[in-house]
Amino acid sequence: MRRLLPLLLAVLMLPETQAQHTRRAGRHRAHGGVAAHAAVAAADTVAGDGTARVSGFDKALSARRESFFVTNDAPDSADIVWMLVTLDYTDEAGRQLHRRRERVRCHIPAGCTRRVDIPAWDTQHVYYYRLTPPRRRVQGSAAPFDVRVRVDSIALLR
Repeated sequence: MRRLLPLLLAVLMLPETQAQHTRRAGRHRAHGGVAAHAAVAAADTVAGDGTARVSGFDKALSARRESFFVTNDAPDSADIVWMLVTLDYTDEAGRQLHRRRERVRCHIPAGCTRRVDIPAWDTQHVYYYRLTPPRRRVQGSAAPFDVRVRVDSIALLR
């Protein structure tokens, strides 16, 4: 039985592995210079490698989950089935609070935008995203943070 379970799992994952194509960020990225990166940061949108675009981050003070929108801009009409993203959390002075990499399972058809939810990094509920309007009176101990989301790699299903 111990030998049968890994074999069964491998067979179940076989069709998905054959149909996916992974692209790593940075290989096909177009570099637009400092002005382009400043415009992207001001718009609360982080561009990936031309395949996935992340925007609209949200995390309230008492939230247990964070959410953001992902737009599939794949040029070859492929669906995104998972992504590996890096999230950098900073305070108002620009000091790093936390950094993490998260593998996100999703299904985003070509040309579509979907909301993605991930567990919140702030388990003590003392931070809130600076652009999220407060849903209740913010206490004096709560602190705003900023976030930068970078798409490291994606898996495409043709």
